[in-house]
Amino acid sequence: MVFINSTYYDFRESTAGKSVIIFGASSLWRYYLRVFPDFEADVASRTLCVVDNDSSKQGTRCKIGRTEIEVKRADELLEQKNYVILLAASMVYQAEICEQLLHMGLAQDLECFSLPLMI
Repeated sequence: MVFINSTYYDFRESTAGKSVIIFGASSLWRYYLRVFPDFEADVASRTLCVVDNDSSKQGTRCKIGRTEIEVKRADELLEQKNYVILLAASMVYQAEICEQLLHMGLAQDLECFSLPLMI
């Protein structure tokens, strides 16, 4: 897996046409949508699912603006193909999530971005 530090606009450009899996059914979406008002149209619209380690969130829907996306377990990352990962969880959890991702056996060229680092 390749962790890429980029601006939001570079992320949008470099991942255009690719599917996205968001890691973290974050409570920060209202804030993220204020900072990145085009996120729903540019990213949420091509998001396959949201994954989260919190079992109480799995099987629910994460609302990003008007878009509702199913929340699944992290092992869904192993089932999907041709996507990038966008970490949306709080920075408090990101080191732990990165460690988890590194030990999942995901493709070495899979790109992973951090939304909070784009702010």
